[in-house]
Amino acid sequence: MPVKGAWRVEVDHFSISRVNKKIRRIRNAALDAAHESFKEVTREIKKSSQSMVPYKTGALHDSAYRRTTRRAFDIDARVGYDIHEKLGYAWTRHEVPARVYTTPGTTHQYLSLAFLAYEDVVADIVRKAYRKELRVIGFKPTVLGWIQ
Repeated sequence: MPVKGAWRVEVDHFSISRVNKKIRRIRNAALDAAHESFKEVTREIKKSSQSMVPYKTGALHDSAYRRTTRRAFDIDARVGYDIHEKLGYAWTRHEVPARVYTTPGTTHQYLSLAFLAYEDVVADIVRKAYRKELRVIGFKPTVLGWIQ
């Protein structure tokens, strides 16, 4: 028997379910944004490194790759050269300066230099992608943050 003046607490399962769905949509939007961001960043790093990679026969240049995969809550992003190790000299060419470069503007550490060039803009790329994804799921920007 309830005591006079006592509070009764009931769980509103519908509201909890609605909040859980919203949290899932936000989580998925964040993962989608991160995946899209990494795609863009790896594309730009590869493109930038391609302009600096030593080019004698074209084999090293042609061995460039980028991969971005998403599995559940994990995103794997890679940019590199000679993924199947068929050339055997990709790492050496990256780390050791050549005596002479046949193509002007090429150099060693082409991948590291390309990565460093994008280091400062990665946060902006992620932010832009996240905003886009939040808009897709129905959120609107306000002065105080995002509302749905």
